Amino acid sequence: MRGVWSFVSGLALVARGQAAYLDTSGYFVSNVTDSKTALNLQLSRNTTIADTTYGDDLDDLVVEVTKSSNDVWSIPTILNFGIYGVPMVGADICGFALNTTEELCARWTALGSFYPFARNHNVKDVNSQETYLWDSVAEIGRKFIGMRYRLLPYLYTLGYEAHATGIPIARAMFFEFPEDTNARSSPYVDNQFMLGSSLLVIPVLTEGATNVTGYVPKGVWYDLFNYTKLESVGANVSWEVSLYDMPVHVRGGPVLPMHQAALTSTSARTTPYSLLVALSANGTANGELYQDDIDAVNGDEHSTVVSFTVSGSELSSKVVRNNYSGGDFTDLITDVIVLGVPTKPSQVIVSSSDTVLGFSYNETLEALTIDASGANLSVTQDFTVSWL
Repeated sequence: MRGVWSFVSGLALVARGQAAYLDTSGYFVSNVTDSKTALNLQLSRNTTIADTTYGDDLDDLVVEVTKSSNDVWSIPTILNFGIYGVPMVGADICGFALNTTEELCARWTALGSFYPFARNHNVKDVNSQETYLWDSVAEIGRKFIGMRYRLLPYLYTLGYEAHATGIPIARAMFFEFPEDTNARSSPYVDNQFMLGSSLLVIPVLTEGATNVTGYVPKGVWYDLFNYTKLESVGANVSWEVSLYDMPVHVRGGPVLPMHQAALTSTSARTTPYSLLVALSANGTANGELYQDDIDAVNGDEHSTVVSFTVSGSELSSKVVRNNYSGGDFTDLITDVIVLGVPTKPSQVIVSSSDTVLGFSYNETLEALTIDASGANLSVTQDFTVSWL
């Protein structure tokens, strides 16, 4: 069983040279098969890195760090592992060793909500750090963890993309903007990242901070929470922040599939879809949705892939592959939010049926909200929605 086994799953040793707890579990579980297919899965009590699980089969590794605002280097570590071929990675939210503080846990909860792999985890001999222990952290959890659960369709699609292509889920700025010299030279880029190609995360990492600065590449960006538009020339940008704030922006150009708010990933999958369309400067956008039977060994044989494109005030949804639908989630789309619409449309219709849809328009935000709840739009069927 060649390889480096992290945590307690096999070859790892404790400081005194003794074999780690449950050091044989990886061997026995790796030989588990079902009646039909030999599963090429390496399961253990925690994470395994080995020949058989490297790259597209490895999906979680956790960086354990102490509880200190100086532990900002967990972000470069996460980004490095993505490039190494380990895409599902994250640091222990609120820290692993020593006692955390309310402010540190609050800031880390906001940041950790956008890690590819997010968990609050600590050693047993320190103070508890559950999110609900502080009112401020609980409120921040409702905001940022709540948004993570809404973004699960996007995150799951990124996981599929990482599996299929090797592209990291969390990406360094230079990785996503290779021709932008500032994406390498700005003093702030080591402590920010892109989640996929669409979300820019700029965490607050300084104790007692009332403002934060990050590098925003050239283009149109929209605040993920309030939809405020930012047009950057490719410069460092500063924001005033309270304890409850962390800048997260949607890059102009994607279509993000989202669920409704939920308390668990299982229940989130049962909620209808929303589409968040963030128009680029030239009024276009595109995106993808991947969904599958999460228990299938070969997901491609039990999956659906949907492509979204926006051009000329028209959103088109096309089913690329439709090998899975139903199951424990709904296929319906109940609302579409389009950011960057310069003028209020007079009408919104489903082009194939001429069904007229209700809508509202915020002139200040240039945001069009389309009510599709009665149109029976499904991610498993082609459709086109136009605003005229």
